[in-house]
Amino acid sequence: MQDVWTLIARDHHELADGLATLADGSATDPRGTIDGLCLGFAAHAEAHAKTLEGVLGGRALPKYITALVGELESEHLAQERQFTRLAYAPEHEWSDRARTLHDMVRQHHDYERAWCLPVLRTRAPSYDALAALYATERLRAFAWTWRGYTA
Repeated sequence: MQDVWTLIARDHHELADGLATLADGSATDPRGTIDGLCLGFAAHAEAHAKTLEGVLGGRALPKYITALVGELESEHLAQERQFTRLAYAPEHEWSDRARTLHDMVRQHHDYERAWCLPVLRTRAPSYDALAALYATERLRAFAWTWRGYTA
């Protein structure tokens, strides 16, 4: 059984790797890379939110946990805005925007690993079941996004 952090970290690394290839100009299909990054981020953020809601929603939480989750949500919203800006940016801005997003994803990863994961491991009533929930929600997000896709 996979640990939920392994799945989340994999998403972060895939996003960071894709953004790095875009930033350094080595992406063979930059437009396709941007589309894939936006899709991957949307699935990650949706699965993340639904997993946290499933675990922590409806429970009275200490203020520090509410603050940690609020920070995660704020970071995802900021990243979403930057992915949208990247998707609509002119080609000559792709590298700089990808570099900015890469830094945001890395900082988010470090914050989540250092501050949120330990709390989740100790406070989630069924931490071991989170990987399956996260994976299911991520697949649902991909399926939902794919149904709305028009080429």
